[in-house]
Amino acid sequence: MDKFVPKRKAGDPPAPAKKRPARRGVAAKKLPTDPVAVAKQAVARTDRLVLEEAIVALVSDGAVSVERLAELGIAPAAVKTLKEKVTATAQLRSTGTMGSWERLDQELIVAIIEHASSLEKFQLSETCKGLCALRREPRCWTSLDVGKLDGLTASGLRRLPSSIPTTRIECLRLDEGRGSSFGAADWVAFLKQLECKDTLKRLNLATKKFGAGAKALKAVEPLVGGVEALRVVGIKNPQGVMDIVKKAPRLVDLEVISSDDVGWEFFLTRLAQVAAGQRGAGAKSLLKRFAASGWCFRIVTAFPFVASTLRGLFPELQSLEFKGLSCNCVPIPAPAGGAASRLRVLKLKQVEFVPGARQVSGSSYWGPQTEAMSSEAVATYVSNCEAAFPALEVWWTSRECESISTKERRAGAQFQPPPVLDSRSLAVRFPHLREFTLVNVDVDKHSFVNWDAPSLEKVHLDPVGTDTYPASTFAQRFPSEVSRKPIVQPLLDGAEGDVAVGWSKINKYRD
Repeated sequence: MDKFVPKRKAGDPPAPAKKRPARRGVAAKKLPTDPVAVAKQAVARTDRLVLEEAIVALVSDGAVSVERLAELGIAPAAVKTLKEKVTATAQLRSTGTMGSWERLDQELIVAIIEHASSLEKFQLSETCKGLCALRREPRCWTSLDVGKLDGLTASGLRRLPSSIPTTRIECLRLDEGRGSSFGAADWVAFLKQLECKDTLKRLNLATKKFGAGAKALKAVEPLVGGVEALRVVGIKNPQGVMDIVKKAPRLVDLEVISSDDVGWEFFLTRLAQVAAGQRGAGAKSLLKRFAASGWCFRIVTAFPFVASTLRGLFPELQSLEFKGLSCNCVPIPAPAGGAASRLRVLKLKQVEFVPGARQVSGSSYWGPQTEAMSSEAVATYVSNCEAAFPALEVWWTSRECESISTKERRAGAQFQPPPVLDSRSLAVRFPHLREFTLVNVDVDKHSFVNWDAPSLEKVHLDPVGTDTYPASTFAQRFPSEVSRKPIVQPLLDGAEGDVAVGWSKINKYRD
């Protein structure tokens, strides 16, 4: 029975207020005193360039030896011979029916078969009696490509990890072979049986079953602890990729092929923040290569984000492949001090050159353009790349052109004239550029007059456009190689060696 509480009458003093329990005060953060903890905090919060200078200073002073750095995995260690030996009871035993292979050392046989494809290894084990036990030799299975096993059934996929050793797989590619069809449950059952968590370095999810389903992507997470390169195809929800990246602290190479529109600026900003959760506050991403392609209906990414912002988000980035950019006529200031980008490979597709200071045009790629793209924006783009990427070695630029249907053409729709690269007002220098490709941008004798590229080795120009874009008059103005040579003559004169020049049509630069 509840305790009786008399009702307070008028004039009675108010009942004393109940005291709330005291809240626990937030404990003051104590600075770490353990030397290991102090070192971890310093590495996470220190700039990468400062760390490099510190390591060089320690080695030059004799405080740390190169051998010690090699033991810690910082400096490359000397190549060592394989310690493992094939015992007398090894699986690859001689049966006298191996033909000319009989005279080869078994270590050499394993080294040869290691570079064969998955299908070839199965065929060898089934046709050669001397190698009949090849499936049970872990050293021969350092890579596995499921997509090469044509006709593999769903039940065969589930049994595959039990028929071959998976403890040493370093490179894994998951795809559906010709005549095969697997569901998400089949891939999950296959992944749960793999034993390559400690050895896997490269993972290629080449089937859209992983990009579209959360279950399949979730089953990948336990295997990516040591993965350095990841490729995912058909992504519809980028959150699944982000969950994998969080479990892969050694990731340095990421390629994402999306099947839907993705806000890449937001995605890359979140991707750069993963390092702080993995290694502590202030840690920077170790990503060296990022490639994004696939579906891109509208230009949504501004070029200043690529030229300026990415330098701070990914200080180690050396290769960038991107699709869908908007460039305008606004110059970008050169980075000050040692903050220059380390980017060496830049491949951009579906680039739009917008007049003035706008970021995105009001027109769409599908259907007639409302206005022509700007030649001034092309020249500004060249000077901005010189300022933002001083170490550039490979540079591809492909401008996406409009597409007009037969019905629209009969109604009077016409193609807009293409922009022309004019360098008379520029003076650009690319000291390390070896390969240059320009697609769907018109060129003339003034396009490269003020260029200086002494290391140039290969130039490929496609100013004519794709088969759906016949508006360019380049072929009529310069029909022969003799008339085209003056266009690239400034590049040939400035290069220290021979330069290979190509004018053939490039295969549309589409995925």
